[in-house]
Amino acid sequence: MKTAAAYIRVSTEDQLEFSPDSQLKRIKEYARAHDMCLPDKYIYLDEGFSGRKAQNRPAFLRMIAEAKRKPPSL
Repeated sequence: MKTAAAYIRVSTEDQLEFSPDSQLKRIKEYARAHDMCLPDKYIYLDEGFSGRKAQNRPAFLRMIAEAKRKPPSL
């Protein structure tokens, strides 16, 4: 079973139909269907941050740093 990570972002009020809860639900469904483990510690959320530049998204940067870490923590 592979370990997965999830990145969830909602930047504007116009995107509420893609709420963090609905995004996470779909991501978990995908992980289950593809035999992936999604630990809570690998769920990253940026709510209300612009998506134009990665340096403006703290959870995204944490996720990338964790993925690059040697050896990976599982």
